[in-house]
Amino acid sequence: MPHMKTMVAEYAIILNEKNEFLMVKLKNHSWHFPGGRLNECETSITALKREVKEETNLEITNINPIFTRCFDEGENHKYGVFFSARVKEPYTVKISDEHNDFAWFNKNQLSEIHFWQPFYKELLERYFKQLSQ
Repeated sequence: MPHMKTMVAEYAIILNEKNEFLMVKLKNHSWHFPGGRLNECETSITALKREVKEETNLEITNINPIFTRCFDEGENHKYGVFFSARVKEPYTVKISDEHNDFAWFNKNQLSEIHFWQPFYKELLERYFKQLSQ
């Protein structure tokens, strides 16, 4: 049986001082977490910081892995590692050409967001539940 070829990508759930989380809007009008694929020989945290900086101009701190998931992205399989992070103050969000908007959302808005992957809502619900415990 052949092995599945999978890309590895890392994404950040970035919280600000109000515990709002940052999402970036893809060109297909769905919301996505900042992040992306690792470069060859790049460590997880280095890759995540690089991708977040490239996509949002933000520096992040307090980085912790919280969730993993294998999912399909079109014809490709992707293994996603999701991290919690805090934005380093002061900050100014500047999105890359890969996106056409960004927004800070709070946990009460989860049902209103058109996520790129449907499991993002469940991931955030679990994450905010853990934060409140």
